[in-house]
Amino acid sequence: MSLVIINNMIIAAFVALLLVSALEDLDDYRIPNFISIALIALYPFYVLTAPHEVSIGWSMVIGLVFFMIGLGLFSAGIMGGGDVKLIALTGLWVGPLGLFPFLFAMVIVGAIMSIFMLSSSLRHGSAYICVQMGFVNAQEKILTDKLPYGVAICAGGLFATYKMFVL
Repeated sequence: MSLVIINNMIIAAFVALLLVSALEDLDDYRIPNFISIALIALYPFYVLTAPHEVSIGWSMVIGLVFFMIGLGLFSAGIMGGGDVKLIALTGLWVGPLGLFPFLFAMVIVGAIMSIFMLSSSLRHGSAYICVQMGFVNAQEKILTDKLPYGVAICAGGLFATYKMFVL
């Protein structure tokens, strides 16, 4: 099997882990540790099989900066620990090549989610529709004050991956 195929499989695993993290965060506002462990374990294989040069040093700096900022947000009670780990590891994976697409998509999706959270009429209208459709559990999640920021991190990671490997 060629290195390109192996690298594509590793990137597909990265994408799958991002999607699982978003779904887990939506479900119970937690991102399981196995996702962080898998992202850490897969990264060296991604670097070794990449058909292009991966800037490991700058990628580690980006991941560390995201981790330090996230640690501050975690200490202030603004961001969860799983979100901090996910944003740092996604920053490591996208590196300098995908940094701006990652930030762009993450900020846009995060802003849309925040606007939705701040808009009482949108939230209550959506909750009412969920109840009418029989999704009572969804109503509770819509009306909570928690923001599953793993969704925005996932969107940023997916957009950066698309920009890096598809375009």
